[in-house]
Amino acid sequence: MHKRFDVLFFAAFVLLVTAGRAQAQSVYAGLLGGYAATTEKHQGVEAYGGAIGASAGLTLPVFPIYLGARVVGFFGDTGTVAAVTLNRHYLLYGVDLGYDAIFGPLVLRPSLGIGRATLENSITSSGLKLSSSDSSLYLAPGLGLIVKLLLVYVGAELRYNALTESGHWNSVSMLASAGLTI
Repeated sequence: MHKRFDVLFFAAFVLLVTAGRAQAQSVYAGLLGGYAATTEKHQGVEAYGGAIGASAGLTLPVFPIYLGARVVGFFGDTGTVAAVTLNRHYLLYGVDLGYDAIFGPLVLRPSLGIGRATLENSITSSGLKLSSSDSSLYLAPGLGLIVKLLLVYVGAELRYNALTESGHWNSVSMLASAGLTI
């Protein structure tokens, strides 16, 4: 089922970039990095932690609506109990819808992200490794601050990642971004 979402998110992103590029007020493409944490841990193992990712999107010209896509991988954590090693990490990918409040080179962007959060698990014991993955829909309200410097931008954002399926944990993420804008 989540492969269908992958295709839909990719198609939406391609349509946004190709259809809106000539009419866009701003086009963004950059890298993300940061950290996310949750209060819920399985066997003391954090599934979020440090993160790295990429994002791209555009702001429409007349009414400054931001449409974008992103993928962020969280490194998670590893823990060992009684010769059993557990490794867990998340991969989040989806689309963003926001509003750009533009103040000269500063952009304040409240947004809502929607997409899939895939939890990867691996358990190793006595040389035997078992892996599994499970996905959940996520909704991520957030607030970002972007500083545009000619063709380059830097930014910071705070997001709350609310996962809708049981067995998945919500998180708060703090991400920094840098990239190109035209």
